[in-house]
Amino acid sequence: MALRLAWAARTPLLQRSAPVAQTTWRVFTALRGPTAALHTRAPTDPPNPKQINSLISKSTRARELLDLHVKYGEAFDSIHLATCWSRLGKVSASDQSWLRFDNGARLIALREQTKERVQEFGAQAVSTTSHAIAKLNLRGTAWGSLWKEIERAALARRSEFEPQHLANTAWAFATAGRATHALMDEVAEESTGRVREFKPQELANTAWAFATAGHAAPALFDAIGKESAGRVREFVPQALANTAWAFATADHAAPTLFDAIGKESAGRMDEFKPQELTNTAWAFATAGHAAPALFDAIGTKSAGRVRELNPQDLANTA
Repeated sequence: MALRLAWAARTPLLQRSAPVAQTTWRVFTALRGPTAALHTRAPTDPPNPKQINSLISKSTRARELLDLHVKYGEAFDSIHLATCWSRLGKVSASDQSWLRFDNGARLIALREQTKERVQEFGAQAVSTTSHAIAKLNLRGTAWGSLWKEIERAALARRSEFEPQHLANTAWAFATAGRATHALMDEVAEESTGRVREFKPQELANTAWAFATAGHAAPALFDAIGKESAGRVREFVPQALANTAWAFATADHAAPTLFDAIGKESAGRMDEFKPQELTNTAWAFATAGHAAPALFDAIGTKSAGRVRELNPQDLANTA
């Protein structure tokens, strides 16, 4: 009874507070193609917010998620939008390819509604949404305007970000090629004094993001290097390789960190994938950091897996 009353009270508020979003929703659902054509009229008496979120969370296919947005998008709030993007970021490779067709035309309605509502998102929703959109690799001017709105929301929520939000947001903007000085400076400032709270993967992802974006953050790299050196046993091979790669790419000296990564990696070569072997060798060579035991281990391991390495990997390893 309480949920029914809450929904009854909430529906007029949603309709009054987001008239532009509703208009956009009605206009753009028609652009989704044959699948959407079955549901171009908004249904009456939609499920309550909790039920809608449950339907989204249980969906595993891109078409299912877009159909839910067509049917109930007019009632979507910030949580529904973020959850929908999160699920889209986890669909299969074939579904992601389907979503990227025609520069993401099937996502126009969801994109425009998100752009209009993203300033209402909490810290987790901002982080989740940016991470998912980056994974979908959607490009172009229309997507650029959404990234600008997400950045504005991220800057407004930066003090509320948990370590995972900071790492994921930096990774997302760097991956999408949308990392601005303003955003990265704020992420660096928020992260530097909190690296002890970061999980190993978050440390690696943050370093990777700043190196990929080419954004100098010496204080942050010092903090990540010191923290990571004492926790290398907690790192998976990908995190070890990516951290070494990030510090070498950023040209940030961290001999203690490289010593720790070299020692840890040399004893775990069986766990490394070919790309991780290559990146580790390249990083140590680029950083000019001597690690004889590591290079012996990489050489021995690579010799037995040479067929798994592409020409560029072979060249980088050599």
